[in-house]
Amino acid sequence: ADLVEWVASQPWCDGNVGMIGISYFAMTQLAAAIEAPPHLKAIFPVATTADVYEAVWHNGLLSSTFVTAWLAGVATLSDAPDGALRSRAASLLSSLLRRPGIHSKFAHLNGEAALSALGTVMRKHFVDDPWGQLWRSVTIEHQYRDEWWEQRDLLRLLDGCRVPMY
Repeated sequence: ADLVEWVASQPWCDGNVGMIGISYFAMTQLAAAIEAPPHLKAIFPVATTADVYEAVWHNGLLSSTFVTAWLAGVATLSDAPDGALRSRAASLLSSLLRRPGIHSKFAHLNGEAALSALGTVMRKHFVDDPWGQLWRSVTIEHQYRDEWWEQRDLLRLLDGCRVPMY
């Protein structure tokens, strides 16, 4: 919600803000819509879930590959210095990944294979506070849907949402 209002206040924005994105970026749209910032006019969340429990425990089965790789990725990005994703190194890596020979290898990569690859690349040990604690919460302390998960269930919170969404 704060980001939406910041964007709306920029000189290049007419005050009408929309959001689009997939997966986690779609989840953040749902969270923003729940907060209902005044300048958020519409959202377009793609391929996501509003039920965070299901994202970790697919039909009651822990998706350790997913949650471990995801937390490692978030932890790594949270530690990245400002501008890291716009650096020369990031630009070179992006160019390398877009080369036809390399890019074609990703064309048929399924989600589990992508997570396995991400897990291999993201072997960085993340700090215990908050990432290790969060990992233990979602994988060990809250294995069953309980009040902890219910507090994080965006679907329940979306009930009164008035932001138009696709």
